[in-house]
Amino acid sequence: FPARITVLVLLIAPILLSGGLHVDGFADFCDGIFGGKDRESILRIMKDSRVGAWGALGVALLVLTKYELLGALPHKPAIFLLAMTASRWTQVILCFFLPYAGLGGGMSEHVAGKVTRREVLGASFFLILPAVILGIKGFFVVVGIFGVVFLLGTLFRKKIGGVTGDLLGAASEITEVCVFVFALAGVSSHA
Repeated sequence: FPARITVLVLLIAPILLSGGLHVDGFADFCDGIFGGKDRESILRIMKDSRVGAWGALGVALLVLTKYELLGALPHKPAIFLLAMTASRWTQVILCFFLPYAGLGGGMSEHVAGKVTRREVLGASFFLILPAVILGIKGFFVVVGIFGVVFLLGTLFRKKIGGVTGDLLGAASEITEVCVFVFALAGVSSHA
């Protein structure tokens, strides 16, 4: 396929495969974090099924950012695979370290705070595989992702005291973008 079509496929495929779940979480995250004043209002806004202005703007910018970053990256398949595994790894790590903090009834209620070390090791194994393919660049991307997860975990703990499904979806989307940014920064520094 031409490069632009490949980028479009790489952008759309994960959204379709997840049923848009992570993008929906990102929209709710944007609405809640930017529209809420305290824990209760953030959770109430995120639980609302309607998408607000912050959510719509956030998703539009997310899709545009991913499209542009993917288009600028060489070695798209390896970096894409790393982004997909890193984004899922982020969810596992956040569920390992943070408790469920939602209003109840969410899917993440059954996993947040209940992930075991064995599951962390399994997820980490799948994170390391594509990083090895990318060599030193993969190593630096993974180190950057550790920082992203720390910052997201700190934000989620401070704002609502843990995680919800929406926050896990948002973390997944943010991690993907960060992988693309870190990989592109690595390419630019070697150019």
